[in-house]
Amino acid sequence: MESKLGAETKGGDEAFSVRESKLADLPAREDDDEDVQRGDDEEEEEGEVEVIQLKAVEFLEGSDLQPVSAPLAFKLKFRALQPLKQASWEVKYLVDCVTKRNIIVLGRTPPTNYTGTNTMEFRTDVVDVSHIKPSQLSNAGLLICSLRSGPDEAEIAEVKMVVQVNTQDGEFIRCIYSPLD
Repeated sequence: MESKLGAETKGGDEAFSVRESKLADLPAREDDDEDVQRGDDEEEEEGEVEVIQLKAVEFLEGSDLQPVSAPLAFKLKFRALQPLKQASWEVKYLVDCVTKRNIIVLGRTPPTNYTGTNTMEFRTDVVDVSHIKPSQLSNAGLLICSLRSGPDEAEIAEVKMVVQVNTQDGEFIRCIYSPLD
C-alpha cells in the first residue's frame, strides 16, 4: 500500500496530512473540507480518504540524536479526521541499501479508539541493529509509524521519518528528522 504524504496549513499551524486510497469502509467527514487548504500541486485521487493530520512530533530525552542502538522515545500528536476504532501504531526501522533491505519491528501500541486530537507515545529500550553490516547501517533509513485498524489490521495511514546515520568517533549516531520540519 502506498500513502500520499503532503504538507498542509490550517490557521497558520503546520499540519501533515496522511492519505490512504483503500479505505472504502471508513466514512469521510464532510465537515473538515472547509478548514483545510490544499496546495495547487496536491491532486486528490479518486477514492482517497484523508485519515489523520499529523500536528507535532516530539522526541523525548533527546532520542532523535543518539547512538543508533540507544533507547528511542517519541510522541506523535495527530488529529483523527474520522473515528478510528481499535487502531494501533506499529513502529519499524527500515535500513535500505542497494543489496539488502532490513526491517526491524520496534514495537506496537495497544489498540485504541481515536477521535479528534490524540497523542501516541512510543518507547523502546533498544534498537537492535547488531545483525546489520556497518556498511549498510551508515546510510539513510526510515522510522515508519503505521496506523493499523480493523479485524484484519489493515494499514490505514503511515508517518515516515528520515533517519540519517553517520559515524562519529567510531560510533554510529542516528539523527531522526520530523516530517514537519
